[in-house]
Amino acid sequence: MKLYKDTEQFSLSYPRKKASTRFNTSDDTDEYKELVERASGVIQPVTASSNKILGMVDKQVKSTDSDYASTTRIPVICGTPDTLFLMDVDGTFTVASEGGLFDVSDSRTVNVDATSKKVVFCHKFISSTSGRNGKGLGVFSIAKYEPNTII
Repeated sequence: MKLYKDTEQFSLSYPRKKASTRFNTSDDTDEYKELVERASGVIQPVTASSNKILGMVDKQVKSTDSDYASTTRIPVICGTPDTLFLMDVDGTFTVASEGGLFDVSDSRTVNVDATSKKVVFCHKFISSTSGRNGKGLGVFSIAKYEPNTII
């Protein structure tokens, strides 16, 4: 996932990360950053059970980093309802998905077959197969976001 078309509708925050947690490690490029949530005062990647999203982490954290086991501060792009993200999609993704509210499968993927949490809003269907690993690809915004209260 990444920001869609250089949107400027966001702010940058530096919350503390969860200790011993990897971020953005499946790919070194900006293409596959992760959505995060706040839990117990630190951020962690969102999961299928997440109710709110803080934003998109903007730094890679590997298990070999010197501060991996610490709760150091890392940059997070905190969205507004107007911040658009290009995201991979699981499920039956079609043009009819536009305007729908959906859950996430994980920190990088929307699940259009799940609608109990309704944490992301679909703005645009791009493809049902051109995402990472043959997944769908669409433009989404955060529908249930956590207020950016950490500077």
